[in-house]
Amino acid sequence: MEKDGKSNLEEVVSIDLEENTTPKIGENEDTKEDITPKIGMEFDSEDEAYLYYNIYAGYVGFSIRRDWLNRSKVDKTTIISRKFYCFKAGYK
Repeated sequence: MEKDGKSNLEEVVSIDLEENTTPKIGENEDTKEDITPKIGMEFDSEDEAYLYYNIYAGYVGFSIRRDWLNRSKVDKTTIISRKFYCFKAGYK
């Protein structure tokens, strides 16, 4: 989520993971602007980031895939960064 607090994602997206339903975008006319990715956003986990970008991508008309991963050189388990690409993008 955003560095200074939670973003509007929780308000815009209704997710019921216990019922294993597909995330749905709210009916707010400002939804696209509310969920548009912004520089400096931070997430608590890789899965949370993937979910956010996949929801946004679906809303604007494409899907994403996980690709490049950068881990910490100190402990080798902490993920420093991850790149998500358009699902139809070529492999580089």
